[in-house]
Amino acid sequence: MWRFDLTDTQGSSWATKQPQKIFTTQSGQPISTKIVVSRAEKGNRGDVLLNFGTGLRKVGYTDEATTYATGTQSIYGLRDRQAAAFPNGGTTAAQINGRTRLQQHRVTDKSKGTLSNDKVNWTNYDGWYMDLETVNLGLDDKGNPNIQYEQVIYNPYLDQGKILLS
Repeated sequence: MWRFDLTDTQGSSWATKQPQKIFTTQSGQPISTKIVVSRAEKGNRGDVLLNFGTGLRKVGYTDEATTYATGTQSIYGLRDRQAAAFPNGGTTAAQINGRTRLQQHRVTDKSKGTLSNDKVNWTNYDGWYMDLETVNLGLDDKGNPNIQYEQVIYNPYLDQGKILLS
């Protein structure tokens, strides 16, 4: 995920501005939907939260089958602590490097769809993530592994302060 400065009214100057890397997902986790931007809690210097999920659906045409990203996909919520300083501050290095500064959330009761109710500790973490489920259904009719990966392939949206996925 990258940040670009497009504030100049002369589009020709956009190419001279240095983009800033915010975050890189794990290998095999494409971001293929829009990113939902929201404001951090009051008193957090105007920081924004960047919310998105990973996954990919490639629609097959004619004789080709529809395919999906393989491997564990995730939902992320990242706090952009440098948004207020950009484009006059910040760095070109990734500001959130991997998951070490992200707090993990999980499903605690699959039958009810209950999620962990842990509030993110914004002093120690730059955001949160939740891995989506991978289910091994055994072998298909051709003897190949039949694995289903949950993933985000439709645009999430924000409603009353909550990120909703369909």
